[in-house]
Amino acid sequence: MRRPSGQIAVSCILEQTRSVSRAAPCSLHSRGVSSTDNIEQKPPRVRFRGVETLARRVPESRNRVPAVPIDDPFDPRIEPFRALKATNATRGRSEFVVEGRKLHERLLASVHPLVATLACASEIARLEARLPPEAVLYAAPRQIISEIVGYSFHQGVLGLGRRGAQGTLEDLVQGQPASLGLVVAPRLTNPENLGSIARIADVLGCHGLVAGPSCPDPFSRRVLRVSMGAVLHLPVFTCEDPASAIESLARSCSLTLIGAVAQAGARPFYLEPAPTRFALVLGDEDRGLDLDWQARCNQLWTIPMRAGASSLNVANAAAILLEHLTRPLRSITSARD
Repeated sequence: MRRPSGQIAVSCILEQTRSVSRAAPCSLHSRGVSSTDNIEQKPPRVRFRGVETLARRVPESRNRVPAVPIDDPFDPRIEPFRALKATNATRGRSEFVVEGRKLHERLLASVHPLVATLACASEIARLEARLPPEAVLYAAPRQIISEIVGYSFHQGVLGLGRRGAQGTLEDLVQGQPASLGLVVAPRLTNPENLGSIARIADVLGCHGLVAGPSCPDPFSRRVLRVSMGAVLHLPVFTCEDPASAIESLARSCSLTLIGAVAQAGARPFYLEPAPTRFALVLGDEDRGLDLDWQARCNQLWTIPMRAGASSLNVANAAAILLEHLTRPLRSITSARD
C-alpha cells in the first residue's frame, strides 16, 4: 500500500561525483557487469550471440529504497535529468537517461548500472521494492519533472544509468568464429534513424553496430527511445575512424563489405547470396554512401524501386537489406538452439 507523501522517508544523500570520460577511438558501450548486494548467489553464465557474459537478475530488493522528495526543479541533486532534449548532451559523459517504465525495466535488466531514478508518486511504491540498494530514488510531482526535463512529461519514471565497461570491436569478432553480422553507419544526422537502425539490427540478429563520430550519441534520449532500449544490450561501437577499423577487420576475418546504394549499376539485393560474415555500410540521409566508402566495399547492393522514385529512408532500406542478409545468421542461431 502506498505511503502518504508526508511520510516518505528521507534518506541520507551522499554527494555523487560523476566521472566524465571520452570514449576511446573505437569503444564498446556494453558488457559491463556490476555487482549488487541483494543477489545471493553467483548468477549463471549465459551465451548471447556467441559472446559469453554474466546474466544479471533483477530480483525484488530485500531492503526497500526510500524515496527522496524533490519539490524544487532547480535542486542540484537531479541535475543529470535536466534539459534532455539536447541530442548529443550525453556524448563524452559516463551517464545517460532513459524514460518510461519499459526502458527503465530494460536498464535494470541490462549490464549498465542504475545510478538514480526520478519518478512520479504513482510509481514510488513499485520502485521502492525493485531498485538495487545502491541506487537513489527521487520522487517529484509530474509538473516538477516536466520543468526539470524541459518538456511535458507523461512517462512516470526516468532512470539514470552509467555506461558499462568498454571493449573493442576485435573482442566481439573473436567471439563469433562462424558467423558475423555488423551494421556500419559512418555518418548519420538524425537520432531517430540511428535508433531505428539499432532496433532493426537487434531484432534481426546482428552482432553489433558501428557508428562514426558525426552520428548522434547512441545513448542520447531519442536514440534510446526509438530503439526501445536495443542499444542497452546490442554492442554499439563509436569509432573516430570507422573506415580504418572496418578495413582492418575485413582483412583479418574475411568480412564482406556490402554498400547500400540507390544508383544504376548496383546489383539488386535479392539476386545476391547472403554471406555469413558481413558488414552492411549505410550512407547518410542526404547524400547516400559516398564514393570513398563505395570503393572500400566488396559489393554494392540496391533495392529496386518504381520509375521516378529516387531513394528510401535509410532505416527502411536497412530493414529490407538486413532481413535478406541475416537469414543465414538466424538459421545458424536456430540450429544451435
